[in-house]
Formats: sequence, structure tokens, C-alpha cells
Amino acid sequence: MSSPPTGRSVSALPRVLRIKKKWPADLQRILDAEVQKILANPLRGEPKKGALAGIRVHKFIHQQQLYLVGYQIEKGGGICLLALGSHENFYRNMQKYLKAR
Repeated sequence: MSSPPTGRSVSALPRVLRIKKKWPADLQRILDAEVQKILANPLRGEPKKGALAGIRVHKFIHQQQLYLVGYQIEKGGGICLLALGSHENFYRNMQKYLKAR
């Protein structure tokens, strides 16, 4: 994941990198473009409440499939990618992973 010219940085949990590595090349390129959109406007994602407070989720569609990117805004305006995946069990899995972390 590269940094945009604005100086904001992207970090990702190892779990996110493993998931991305398994995705097809075209989906990886689309994810990179979506991450750049998030960096341009970190408040773009929908803020979550409750157990996932402080986390935002950006949604995008690829080949009629909804994908979600869960992230936190870091100090300095960068983002940390916490989760990737389709909508199925996304929030439950992210909550379980973050609780164990």
C-alpha cells in the first residue's frame, strides 16, 4: 500500500495483508484505488457505534459483490486498515478479532 502525495500514510494489520494477497489481481487494484479515495477523505466511511466505536467502514462493489473495508483514522490523518471482506459476517468477525487483539 503506497502513500499518496498528501503525506498521509496507510498501515494495515497482518490479517488484512493476508486477505488482500489471496484476492485476484483486479480486485487488489480496485482495493488500492478505494484506499486512495479513503486517504483523500478519511471521513468518507460510515462511523460505527457500540463495540466497534471509533471504526469506520467504506463499502464498494466489484462484479455485483459488496466489499467492506474497516479502518481507523490515526493521528496525523493516516489510516490503519483493520478488516477486509464481503458483508457476510464482516462485523462479527471484525469485532471478534479486535477483542482478541
